[in-house]
Amino acid sequence: MTNLTITALNYCVEAYHCGSLNKAAKQLYISQQALSKTIANVEHSLGNAIFIRGSNGLSPTSFGKQFIQKAETVLFYHRQLELFCLSYNEGKKNTLNIALNNGGSAAYAILNIANSYRNALPSVQILFENVGSENPFDLLDKDHVDCIFTPLPVSGSEKYNCKVDSLYRFHSYVCLNSSHPKAKMKKCSLLDIQQEKLLFPRKGEPYRNALFQAFRSIGIEPLIFISTCDFEITLKSIIENNVVAILPDFLCKFMQHRGEDKVTVIPLQEPIDMEYVILSNNEINPLISSFYKYALPLFSDIFEDVFYRTNWDS
Repeated sequence: MTNLTITALNYCVEAYHCGSLNKAAKQLYISQQALSKTIANVEHSLGNAIFIRGSNGLSPTSFGKQFIQKAETVLFYHRQLELFCLSYNEGKKNTLNIALNNGGSAAYAILNIANSYRNALPSVQILFENVGSENPFDLLDKDHVDCIFTPLPVSGSEKYNCKVDSLYRFHSYVCLNSSHPKAKMKKCSLLDIQQEKLLFPRKGEPYRNALFQAFRSIGIEPLIFISTCDFEITLKSIIENNVVAILPDFLCKFMQHRGEDKVTVIPLQEPIDMEYVILSNNEINPLISSFYKYALPLFSDIFEDVFYRTNWDS
């Protein structure tokens, strides 16, 4: 079974949870062709099919369900072993200082992951600092924190003189009332919505800046914006006040889940791609590497699940 590597197991598990090769490939930052080939090689090595491929995506076979369950167990203990090896040296720093940029939704995910990490590695202490209005990169330059957890434009991370580890990539969509004249559009451009009352999250300055830059790149100076971080108010504004929101994909899922058939989501013709990242001073603290490896497979599920289990009011 030469093809049964840790990487291959991770690919199979991700495909199972996504239910689609295309979605899994995006989460893993590999091509769909490479993912499909890896899974096919694993199935050939095992002599059994893990998935049934259909028009609606992937579904596990009877063998596949048991295989994925055991693969997840292997991956869990592999992460435990990595954490142990990375932190065993007594001379190594055992405290990790993480800055959260304005808290918000993503902070809930990272706090959940941190609690899980502490349980796996009780000797490590994790401290959090809410950056607030301060420039998080100043804190990193001054060594006040080991790493920063923040959203950044996909094409913007190269300008920062630090190590960038991507956790989760997302796209922006237009979220509006289902009775809105534009609700039947298949795709929407920024020009299509320039005269609307626009809403965007108040927290997350890099996201707000990216949105403004996208408008200005096509000669539009946005004038009417409603800014909020209360997602229930956002939903009420869309349904009752016919406000149009430009929101990350996971927030749109939340709006559709709560608003049922009253909310319509339209893709942008030119997506504003963002990602949540961990920025660090090039591995000064070796625990950053172990925390990233631990967080990466957990973050997406915890992050999106937060919006279905939490009553947001801030």
